[in-house]
Amino acid sequence: MLDDARALSLYGPVPTQQIASGLSLEDLKPVIDVLERREPDPNDPLPSPPSAEKLEKNALSAEAADLLRLGRRKVRLVETYFKKAGPVELGEKIAEAFRDHYDKLASMELEADQIFSYLQKFAGVTGEPKRQVAAMAVMAYFFDRCDIFEDPDTEAVAS
Repeated sequence: MLDDARALSLYGPVPTQQIASGLSLEDLKPVIDVLERREPDPNDPLPSPPSAEKLEKNALSAEAADLLRLGRRKVRLVETYFKKAGPVELGEKIAEAFRDHYDKLASMELEADQIFSYLQKFAGVTGEPKRQVAAMAVMAYFFDRCDIFEDPDTEAVAS
């Protein structure tokens, strides 16, 4: 568990559940706009969803897990945004940007919470709490659906 000062320096002020409940499609637009950077590689297979053990496998702190859980509450809103936003490629493009950024951070052998914090900044988790929740919803969406952070060993999950 991180002390309060370290958690604040890594993640910024923690949005409340009340702020998360008020999140709308419009709040996601600036976050998606920040992430829409590059073309996806059409040869990359889409990764399978992570197992429930993914948080444990990556040794993320309870605070990081709580932020992802908060974001997961609005994952359906992110899905709706991508459906309404138009081309399917948008989600793939952002997923690849997340994977590339994660790979760069992981290659630096940073602690899991440092990587998480840098990915938050990459996603635009700055400023007002409502924007933070929107960015966490996007991060949770891609945490569950792409290769940011390691998936647990399949043998360990099966046993």
